[in-house]
Amino acid sequence: TLWLPGYIKTQTEQALSHTLGRTVTIGKIEISPYILQLKLHDFQVAQPATSDHLLKIKTITANLSSLSIIHRAPVLQELTIDGPDIKLTRDAKGRLSVADILETIAKAPKSEKPLRFAVHNIQLTQGSIDFQDGVKQKTHTVRDLAIGVPVVINFPAKEEIWIEPSISAKVNGAGFDLKGKTHVFGERKEAVLDLNIQDFPLAGLETYADMLPGLKITNGSVSTKLALSFVQEPNKAATAELKGDVRFANLSATHKPTDSQLHSTVEELNLNLQGLHIALPGVMAKSRVEVVELSSGANGRIVLADPTLKGVNPFIASKLSVKLNPLELSGATPAAIDLAAQINQRGKVAVKGNVSGWSDLNTLAGSLDVLANQVDVIAFQRFVAGFLHNALFIS
Repeated sequence: TLWLPGYIKTQTEQALSHTLGRTVTIGKIEISPYILQLKLHDFQVAQPATSDHLLKIKTITANLSSLSIIHRAPVLQELTIDGPDIKLTRDAKGRLSVADILETIAKAPKSEKPLRFAVHNIQLTQGSIDFQDGVKQKTHTVRDLAIGVPVVINFPAKEEIWIEPSISAKVNGAGFDLKGKTHVFGERKEAVLDLNIQDFPLAGLETYADMLPGLKITNGSVSTKLALSFVQEPNKAATAELKGDVRFANLSATHKPTDSQLHSTVEELNLNLQGLHIALPGVMAKSRVEVVELSSGANGRIVLADPTLKGVNPFIASKLSVKLNPLELSGATPAAIDLAAQINQRGKVAVKGNVSGWSDLNTLAGSLDVLANQVDVIAFQRFVAGFLHNALFIS
């Protein structure tokens, strides 16, 4: 058996290189027949026409189970992947560096009888991903990637089997943690996933949001503590619920749309959504947020300016504080509102009451107590002209 590791190494390198169209190398293969273990060292898939790698893995350890004989299918009792390092790129035309591999896989003939298999105790540790986006001129990183999956199986199993996957990593420097419990066997499908994100940076991500041209985010982060549940009953539409809290902190942005002279700047903004509950289907009818809190921070400002209005000061709101609770997307139940802000340094405004009919502005209704003191209406006119039939305040 001394020749076997070398033979498997050579055959594996040749087969994978031919299939992927990339040079595949393996540093060393170890076989322990008494414990049914196979270990690959320094597995690497090269990038085309470069000295860099697409994929590099320190070690892959697979332990074969004797249950393979009973099930007449390969059954691994453990699979460990240590130190995977992936480097992906997208060129200026939007083509991924692995596009050729994906195309080859898509063209491969489908087997009439797919290979049956079961893999237990899957552990991926110390993973790393680098993605260079030539379209958006951005680089994204994933570090300390860890994935745990108790079992992946594609032949019939018992109804009571639950799978509890977990994923953790630092994505662009921010903590990411996903844990769940899924029941995918049998007629009833069910899953519960906990998604926790800690201070994920938002600067630059606006380049991926084409619905707001002219938006530029210069600072800010988002943190979440969410739970997603999914249920698929036999012969029924799937239902899903997303619950938890979302926090946007220290948000700074500018918005200068090309089809308008109206410019806006947010120097600091904090938004907290507490008790978020989104239900599918029927989002508008079933979704609500227990508490919405918005503040501009101690020194933050929101500036609205129109350069076409000569001699008119921009509208500046500072010391902004808004609280809504509860906020139903259907608007059927009135939401209590408490708003306060300083306007252009001297002015002050305070609003208290309740508002309903959010889903349709034609049904918007409310009972509000409004207190305004020295509010600069000339600076504000650009933003109320549409409601006041283009009225012009001159003093």
